[in-house]
Amino acid sequence: MNSNWHAQMMVDEINKQSERDALLKETHDTLLKMQEDSKKESAIESKRFIIQTVLSVASLIVAAIAAVASIIALL
Repeated sequence: MNSNWHAQMMVDEINKQSERDALLKETHDTLLKMQEDSKKESAIESKRFIIQTVLSVASLIVAAIAAVASIIALL
């Protein structure tokens, strides 16, 4: 009886460890996907920042040209 109990305890522990391993793998896979998604989002945000910066510089140039044109018109 004692050996059956001991064998059952070992089987239970193996099953618990198997469940923990499966959960750990699932967590690892989820974290890898989150990391990949984060890298993609970061690349998109970086491109968005560059575009906004270029548009801001272009607006500044247009404003400077308009200011120079109005000064020339006053002369």
